Amino acid sequence: MTSTTITHDPALPRPDVLSRDGNEFDLLRFILAFMVVMSHSVGVSGRFIPELAIKDSVFFDNFAGIAVMSFFMLSGFLTYHSYLVDPRWKAFYAKRFFRIFPVYYFLIAAQTIIFALVFDIGFADGALLKYLAANLVFLNFLQPSFVPEIFAFNGALWTLKIEVAYYALVPFIFFALRDIRLLIILIVLSLAWNLFFPVDFISRQLPGKFYLFGIGILIHRYRQELADMPVAPLIIALAVLLGVKYAYQNDEWVRLIDNFIAFLLIPLFMRRFLSFHLKFDISYTLYVVHFPTIVLMTFLLPESMGLLPRFLIVISTSIVVATLVTILIEVPMIDYGRRWLRRVMPRDKASAPQI
Repeated sequence: MTSTTITHDPALPRPDVLSRDGNEFDLLRFILAFMVVMSHSVGVSGRFIPELAIKDSVFFDNFAGIAVMSFFMLSGFLTYHSYLVDPRWKAFYAKRFFRIFPVYYFLIAAQTIIFALVFDIGFADGALLKYLAANLVFLNFLQPSFVPEIFAFNGALWTLKIEVAYYALVPFIFFALRDIRLLIILIVLSLAWNLFFPVDFISRQLPGKFYLFGIGILIHRYRQELADMPVAPLIIALAVLLGVKYAYQNDEWVRLIDNFIAFLLIPLFMRRFLSFHLKFDISYTLYVVHFPTIVLMTFLLPESMGLLPRFLIVISTSIVVATLVTILIEVPMIDYGRRWLRRVMPRDKASAPQI
């Protein structure tokens, strides 16, 4: 089979070398995933067991919102870079498939079996089958649970639906990005969607969240200027915004600050300031396995157990499970996907560094 020559689109900026040695994105992804775990540990435990609710639960609960915004921005940043390096759409989708789908399908199957066994529900139950059918196609909101006592097994999966929808539109989006003004228009329209449809169910769809992916693309466009910014002003700005967010945590307007906090995190981590690599990037698996772990622990651990020991058990269990899933499923499937791509769609030059 002949190799494929990768040509750069002259209407778009040329990519530079963006490698793991030049940034802390692995660390950022882990921190963001940990923020979501911490937020949901506090929020979910307090929802099922009111005695465990803490005074500042609103402040901690919003950590998940900040992390999700940063994840979407980072996704826009990285997918844009991936396109500039290798504009082959079949390769793009193949990489995303092996990165996301194997772990996701394993998770859906595993949590279906575990919750069915724990709550003594037959595998032929109508609600269980509807749950499987909806979740296998990323429509978690249609059937988030099949146990009456639990509204949702995994309240974190709504973001994957948006991520997959964004990937589906990537060819059209990047074709349009030959003119940066069109990107600005799309971001403004996305913000307008949130203004006119403030209800979460509607705003939590791709049109309402596209502005976050678009901001990530803009960050990539101006990455050199942002990377050259001094670190101190970024840290001071983050501290001030977090202080304002804490002081006014119960006010609706303070949610706007989350966007600025999420934005500042990416240029801050767009530089290297630690001397070691993370052995495994468990951020994706940690993000998708933590919520059902929290829900299960809430029902299985004694209610008399305090918030701190419960929190430590949930965190440690989530990290252990995420690490095992990463080692046994995610990493082997990504490696298999790379070998499959080299065999089916060989390139005439070495692949760009992974980020």
